[in-house]
Amino acid sequence: MPSTPLSEALEQLRELSRLYGPERIIWRYDPLVYWIENGRVNTNHDTEKFERLCRDISRTGVNQCYISFVHPYKKFTDRMRKKFPRQQIVNLPIEEKTNILQTMAAIAGSYNIRLYACSSDELLALPQIAKGRCINGALLNRLSGAKRVSEAKYPSRPDCGCTKSVDIGIYAQHPCRFGCIYCYANPLWE
Repeated sequence: MPSTPLSEALEQLRELSRLYGPERIIWRYDPLVYWIENGRVNTNHDTEKFERLCRDISRTGVNQCYISFVHPYKKFTDRMRKKFPRQQIVNLPIEEKTNILQTMAAIAGSYNIRLYACSSDELLALPQIAKGRCINGALLNRLSGAKRVSEAKYPSRPDCGCTKSVDIGIYAQHPCRFGCIYCYANPLWE
């Protein structure tokens, strides 16, 4: 499926930042996926592209980047087997993940961007990585100036830091057409 050109996405991000404030925007650079194909380890992570993204996104004022390594949940692994039967997902050892994240954190930090780990508390051993909360009731209340949102923890999977929320999307009726096989809410693969 076609994706939004980067220049257009950055312009949308600049406008959202201007309208609502950069502190209300989370940039996701995930999941980081490593897989074996034809005996060779491949990845979707590119250090040079990540640095360019940090540079360009920092210019919008956005300074929160959520990262994670792929979690092999059932729908995803089923989709991988169906679409890419010759590829095998690799769960990197924590030492390799740490090395990758140290490099990413140094790059992000040079642009005043902080990395947050989503549902991956093992990554919090690095002082440059903070716990991510996609739905962060405390932050939403602070930004609104009043306690309007629940701050009760309501994790959707292990290590999830999210608070209770109501999903406003009905993905079966309004699916995203990008077709990402990792997206838990993508009904196009069902």
